[in-house]
Amino acid sequence: TLMIRCRLEPEEIGLITATVPSILVLSTKRKIEPCLSYLSVALRLPDEASLGRIVKGAPRVLTQSIDASLEPKIRLMDDALKQERREMNSSSDDEQVKVMDLCVENPALLATTNTILARRIRSCQNNSDATLREVLRPASKGRKQKFEIVRGRVRA
Repeated sequence: TLMIRCRLEPEEIGLITATVPSILVLSTKRKIEPCLSYLSVALRLPDEASLGRIVKGAPRVLTQSIDASLEPKIRLMDDALKQERREMNSSSDDEQVKVMDLCVENPALLATTNTILARRIRSCQNNSDATLREVLRPASKGRKQKFEIVRGRVRA
């Protein structure tokens, strides 16, 4: 399911399960498929590769509850982007940042707690010098990746 829906290679699936072993015990029908479908629709992802980038970037997203975690985060980011557009008087749809852009650039936003995400958004709203996209970019601090693929080989 993950390989097909997210256009992932077997090595990438291995990295995901090594990073978050609890994924192995999740129900494909009751947990993984609904999560992937929800993310595709809610974020209006253009293709499976975008979904794959999110899952590779934050495998814990598959363990998140749609109702209690994913949906509130997406709504928080969407509301904040709408407010930012109003404040900037931006009306052009072509150049508007979308929640999808934020999540593909920094998938960890979907795996963080609702409280931490809300705090980061508030800090942006209180700092008029930075856009939401700038504030929500990946930070150098946080969890380090346990594994990576370098030239087709897994490296710890």
